[in-house]
Amino acid sequence: MGEDFLPRAIAEALRPLIARWFKSRRVKAFTGADQFLYWIEGDPTRRVAPDVYVLPKVDPESVPSSWKVWEVGSPSFAL
Repeated sequence: MGEDFLPRAIAEALRPLIARWFKSRRVKAFTGADQFLYWIEGDPTRRVAPDVYVLPKVDPESVPSSWKVWEVGSPSFAL
């Protein structure tokens, strides 16, 4: 479903703020947005794409195309 301007602008502003907060505290965490998170191994239809999410203990410099929770773990925060 498409998004209105305001929700998209909020998500685009929130992601870097969250990432900066983790970095300032020297906490290893990846803050991403609008990427598929796959929940069930072997079932690509079971997925979500949160506007913003945080994956703890994941390199913040990584550039993944998607996340598989059975490989990386679940997000600690998703919006």
